[in-house]
Amino acid sequence: MKRLDSIIESEKIERVDLIKCDDESGEKLGKIFDPLDYRYFSIDDVRGTIRPVTRLRKSDHFNVLVCRQESAEFLQADRTLPWV
Repeated sequence: MKRLDSIIESEKIERVDLIKCDDESGEKLGKIFDPLDYRYFSIDDVRGTIRPVTRLRKSDHFNVLVCRQESAEFLQADRTLPWV
């Protein structure tokens, strides 16, 4: 397992567009992402659905998606995805 900041530095990644994480990480990451222009989605693995949420907290089934505004707009425009 590697730290995200190590990967970003070693791979010279300029920005992160999308992250899928579990609840524990999500709550910690919220402190970092809340002041930035990121959007959050709860992933329900049981129902196979995705729903927008306003902040990172305990999700429906332990998985959250964090993405930049542009990526969120792209995802939400895709009506083939199982939105709630």
